[in-house]
Amino acid sequence: MPNDNQTTPPPNMRPKQLAGWLGLGLSKTYQLMQAGEVDVFHIGRSTRITAESAMAFRDRMIEAEQADEPDQAA
Repeated sequence: MPNDNQTTPPPNMRPKQLAGWLGLGLSKTYQLMQAGEVDVFHIGRSTRITAESAMAFRDRMIEAEQADEPDQAA
């Protein structure tokens, strides 16, 4: 079974779905939303996050981690 972090998320997900997809806690997920790290929109009182925003956030975190790692080729 593939890891959920490697699959495409639903097009518009709820904060709890985003937390599960990213492997984060709900509190950290809300902090990311409040900080503007992921794009949030509302349908009535329902809060949603776009898949594009979630994937862009994940990609930024992967790139940042790879930039912090020492060069393995040396």
